[in-house]
Amino acid sequence: MALWGAADPTSLRWLDVPPTAAFSQARDLLVRLGALEIIKNEELKIKSGVVNDGFLGMKAHNSSVEQPTFNSSFLIFNSSVKPTAHGRKLAALGLPPRLGHLVVRGQELGHGSGAAALAALLAERDLLRWASPTDTRPAPPDLRLRLEAYANGRAPLPGLALHHATLQRVRDVARNLMNRLGLREPSSNQAIMQSPVSLLTALAYPDRLAQRETHDRLRLVTGQRVSLNTKEVDPQATFFAVAHLAGTSSAPRATLAAPLEQDELEVAFADQIATTDEVRYDPAAQRVTGRRVRRLGALLLAETVIGQPEPALVVRALLSYLQEVGISKLNWTPAARQLQQRLEFMRQHFPASESTLEEEHWPAFDEETLAQKVEQWLGPHLTGIKTLSDMQRLDLTEPLLARLPGGWNQRQALDRLAPAALEVPSGSHITLDYSDGAAPVLAVKLQELFGLTETPTVAGGRVPLLLHLLSPGGRPAQVTRDLRSFWERGYFEVRKDLKGRYPRHPWPDKPMEHIPTRLTKKRLGQ
Repeated sequence: MALWGAADPTSLRWLDVPPTAAFSQARDLLVRLGALEIIKNEELKIKSGVVNDGFLGMKAHNSSVEQPTFNSSFLIFNSSVKPTAHGRKLAALGLPPRLGHLVVRGQELGHGSGAAALAALLAERDLLRWASPTDTRPAPPDLRLRLEAYANGRAPLPGLALHHATLQRVRDVARNLMNRLGLREPSSNQAIMQSPVSLLTALAYPDRLAQRETHDRLRLVTGQRVSLNTKEVDPQATFFAVAHLAGTSSAPRATLAAPLEQDELEVAFADQIATTDEVRYDPAAQRVTGRRVRRLGALLLAETVIGQPEPALVVRALLSYLQEVGISKLNWTPAARQLQQRLEFMRQHFPASESTLEEEHWPAFDEETLAQKVEQWLGPHLTGIKTLSDMQRLDLTEPLLARLPGGWNQRQALDRLAPAALEVPSGSHITLDYSDGAAPVLAVKLQELFGLTETPTVAGGRVPLLLHLLSPGGRPAQVTRDLRSFWERGYFEVRKDLKGRYPRHPWPDKPMEHIPTRLTKKRLGQ
């Protein structure tokens, strides 16, 4: 399609549109093989030529990129990739792209005959089987055994047998490829035997480069795990080039593979290898550890310990750990927890739909949101923090308040509409409990509310407080949102129960007229 000038399947009128996932995977492979090159949108506008009335009659102007000319009512030009010179060579061979890449790159490396033989082997059915017809095991997965059988014309190991008809087809295909590449068939098979089979396989299957994790499991460069009994290939090898996969998507297994030297891998894929510093918090050691790693995708090539990681990476590691275990590990003092609950209370009672200015917006402060956005609200306050214990000593009040978009004015609105404490008639300042945003609690000794008839409110009068009226011993004697009704009816029942137990405290007949106090009768001078 790219050769036609239509790299997007939606630009063609199909009876059955190619599946998006399969098409994307195919295009990614062709880019990885160097057969396609991504064109940026700006470049695409310059090079796309002219499209009229759904027909394509296009020539590139002032461009060095070769463009085809078409005139088809079935094609609408909408390309974001272009074929490379290497891709045109692969298309001319008529082989599957992986095998075409193997042959072209193998010839460039001076191993044309070996590459042709290997491509022919991979294109046909397996030429090896067990000699015993009752043995249903898969043949050994070592790809080198196939090349040896191809070269020598006999089974490479005792107990194995050749499919001679398959061997003949493979040799015919390889001979045809050599002729098309302008190569002479080698007078002996020594050149084929000396071909770097592992490297050539890796070039054809760059997405299946693999590293040993256990004796029977590999990790592919993509991160996928596949099973392979490495003892049947090379028990000492660390890296492998996998050619064929079988099994299911959840339990794939490598059926053809070859051991790959690390230096071969690093030379062939040097442009894809990245060196990064990986810093993380180690819960077992209770400290941040760092290492400098060289990776090819998911494959670990080398690592060294970093003694003192960069402070920014340390902070990022601590934040990542918090996102894993939750923000409960932070220094949630009673004041910090109450502040978080007050802020969430404001969001519930003053929703964004009511605010017309960003400064009036109250963002979410629930546990889930704070955990998801911990890097945003806590990160800027971690300068100089090096350990988890340092972070756990950090006062959270300022980081939480800093999330408010309205700055100082909104902080003042918070103190006015959702105060941390309330002054009661006795003069005491009582801390409010906002753990239930629908019903904040004022827990106060009932004698301190003498003379108060109306229930206190917050949120600008929107929300009456839930009063926990305490006995002199500090236990709830009554819970109410209607203080006047309590004084008129409930108080006298409470007084009947508690006056005998707390005779030193005032229990007046007219509580709405009595002086509010936290003192005993003696200290009041009664």
